[in-house]
Amino acid sequence: MNELHTADASEATAGDPGRGVPIGVNPAAGDAITAYLAELDELLAHLAAHPADRWVAYYYSRRIGFGSDRREFDRECLEQFPDGLFRVFRIDGACKYPEDTVV
Repeated sequence: MNELHTADASEATAGDPGRGVPIGVNPAAGDAITAYLAELDELLAHLAAHPADRWVAYYYSRRIGFGSDRREFDRECLEQFPDGLFRVFRIDGACKYPEDTVV
């Protein structure tokens, strides 16, 4: 079962170019990436406790929920945020130490 929380559009914040987000990245995506990486330890702990919750979504920097099925989760997010400014990430420890990841 997917868990999705609504976010008020007024909670969205503009991107901060001083954060190290590449130039040309949509502010919503930049905020989402920054929040995901900042919360990765917490997300990995959540995944350990809830193995089915493999996906997390953000609306700008606000975490809006977890999902177990990517397609269904995308659909739920799009219903709640038809502007499409949400971003979905797979919860993956390889993002924490990419240089140590073997492919």
